[in-house]
Amino acid sequence: NRGDDGKPDDYTVAAHLALALWDSVPDKELWVAANQKRLGKETEITNQLSRMMSDSRTKAKTRSFFYHWLNLSEKEDLGKDPKLFPNFDQRMIADLRTSFDLFIENVIWSPS
Repeated sequence: NRGDDGKPDDYTVAAHLALALWDSVPDKELWVAANQKRLGKETEITNQLSRMMSDSRTKAKTRSFFYHWLNLSEKEDLGKDPKLFPNFDQRMIADLRTSFDLFIENVIWSPS
């Protein structure tokens, strides 16, 4: 829904933020901001985004995005020929996934 000025109303902004970051509906704090007509202000949207970015749902969705984008979400056989790669086992695959998760965490959420 749009207001008289053609901009999305506060409820639409709240819904879009929640869907984009959480794949969910707005939480109580976001609905309160929409009810109080605060989501038409850039500073309030920035405050809500900062709060929402620290939520575990945002981190899970971001991780899922990268896994899907890079086709890492497929449970395909990642095994290698044991004669050519004797140390490439399930433990190494798990370590590589953990390393990738830590890389995403560092790049996206590191303060520097």
